[in-house]
Amino acid sequence: ASGFVQWAGIVLWADDFWNNIVIGRRIAKEGMTNAEEITDITPQTKVATVLERYPQTLEVFLRYGFAPLANPVLRKTMARVVTIEQACRREGVDLQALLRDLRKAAGLEAEQPTPSEVARELAAKSETPFHSDPSQATDFTEKLIWAALEGCYDPEIPDANIVELGLVYGVRWDKEKGVAEIRMTLTSPHCPIGDYILEQVRQSVSSVPSVKEVRIDLTFDPPWSLERIKPEVRSRLGLEW
Repeated sequence: ASGFVQWAGIVLWADDFWNNIVIGRRIAKEGMTNAEEITDITPQTKVATVLERYPQTLEVFLRYGFAPLANPVLRKTMARVVTIEQACRREGVDLQALLRDLRKAAGLEAEQPTPSEVARELAAKSETPFHSDPSQATDFTEKLIWAALEGCYDPEIPDANIVELGLVYGVRWDKEKGVAEIRMTLTSPHCPIGDYILEQVRQSVSSVPSVKEVRIDLTFDPPWSLERIKPEVRSRLGLEW
């Protein structure tokens, strides 16, 4: 069954990939480009969009290990349909670190906050820390967020949700701003259905009342392993050793 799910995921990815190529060709033919419109570099920004608007960022991409981008043909083809988030996930690159360096190279760094603003931000974070387990949640909305995450599954391991599998490293709920931050990982940086899982998380958490924004911090540090699965869940899955 898991083989079928993986095959189906690859087929869906290929279909989406082809559609993106068709759209990219149409945009190029019409003489339009997103490069002129970019005002920030986000996880959903296409790699080619960044390179076209800010050519100096190529050095940053290469420094982070995206060697294929040295090929101008790939910069005009594959890079047009791959987002920065997708590229980082597939290569196991720290997304936030890459975004920071890309913005710096592009001159898009935000204005440095004043000491008082930094103090307020630190105070806010200290009041709303990341909780690594549902039992740590005290706010009702955060409990609903954890419940939403418990309704998300990796199709290849359908007998346990992503919380039970240990894929969720932490949740931080900012009640004042209505922002839910989810720090999580995947079973592998090259997971073929990673995009599906992340979108499932976004939609599930977005459906929670009071949540205005969902931020996913995808990390592979530390990398996921079977040890992250709770003992009782490992037993249920027949993974005891």
